[in-house]
Amino acid sequence: MILRSILFLGILSIMSALNAQTINSYIDIDFNDCQIQDSGVQNIDLLTGGSPECGCGLDGEALYFNGITDYLSVDKDLSSIFNQDFTISFYLQINNTIGTTDILSLQNECKRDSSFTLRYIPSINECRLDLVKNLSRSTQINFKLDESHCWQHIVIIRDGFDYLVYLNGRLAGSDSAITDYVFSPSARLAVANGPCIGISDERLSGAIESFKVYNSALNDIEIQTLDLNADMIINSDTTLLLGESLQIKMGPTCSDNFYWQNIADLNDPGSLEPIITPGQSGVYTVFFQNGNCLSYDSINLFIQNPTDLNCDQLLLPNAFTPNGDMLNETFGISNKFIVDELKSFEIYSRLGNRVFSGNDKHSSWDGIYQGKKLNPGKFAYAISYVCNGQDYQKQGIVNLIR
Repeated sequence: MILRSILFLGILSIMSALNAQTINSYIDIDFNDCQIQDSGVQNIDLLTGGSPECGCGLDGEALYFNGITDYLSVDKDLSSIFNQDFTISFYLQINNTIGTTDILSLQNECKRDSSFTLRYIPSINECRLDLVKNLSRSTQINFKLDESHCWQHIVIIRDGFDYLVYLNGRLAGSDSAITDYVFSPSARLAVANGPCIGISDERLSGAIESFKVYNSALNDIEIQTLDLNADMIINSDTTLLLGESLQIKMGPTCSDNFYWQNIADLNDPGSLEPIITPGQSGVYTVFFQNGNCLSYDSINLFIQNPTDLNCDQLLLPNAFTPNGDMLNETFGISNKFIVDELKSFEIYSRLGNRVFSGNDKHSSWDGIYQGKKLNPGKFAYAISYVCNGQDYQKQGIVNLIR
């Protein structure tokens, strides 16, 4: 009874974290079907200059700027949003190589007063976030872009008097303000259209996608839900039993030119998602060519001899793909031989509904509940088992991918 109570409390903790991921955006700009529109709660009008074009994106289509005349602007007073807690999230691909690039601004005039700006300095591969009240009161966060990525996921947060920047899901910089920043009602939030264009700044040459604004400070878990894993291996570093294989799953990419290193253990080196059967522990790296940008990602696979495993090393995948391709179709225990008795194996949806239960160590879940295929998402699991006469338990999260 005590063990089941502990497991139940663990499930409640996990489900609380998952439920926190349901968030509604104040502004949500997408460019699908070349329609530039806001699908957020405000349905705000948008203005464009020049002739920005839609093209390949990570979650639909992205908006591409030529660096000369193209820009995007929100046609609404957002000063009340930026005078309180907020979050801005967007994906950026940048091609500028000289000068100072204007990425994002909320600024009425080209002077250090009541301004919010995000600029990029190509010569040092660094972005600079500036919030300025006057010459004596400002907040600045500098952060390097990730040279292993062509698409950069940037999240800017105000939380009280703290300002934070996340890059590709990780905290890249922070600073604290000593005052409120009050912005002019006539200033407009703009991409590549700040008032310093042509004076000290150049327009953005590159692309923007999945541009969202929230009227609250998102937490770490909520930030993770916005990350699309662009040009990245979705599988985490993992341990395989000797002789086992791993089906690689990739995040979205706009690259049609890629190659793998360490190809001897791949069933198809020409596939973006090959099956890897390692003979020993190793690192597997994939490179992507996006125009003039080269990005890459790696996965570490550790090989474990079954006879050397400990009882508390119950192995389960962090994702499965019940899509009919006969690979990773179900979610279950990998190293079943360490389990003498499986007392319980339960899986819960983010709403707390139990979608699977079993007490056979060979049992596995196929992503179906009450005869219906469940949508992709995160699910919590809890397992209680006996090994060498002792009780053990394991909890975690698994991703259902279709």
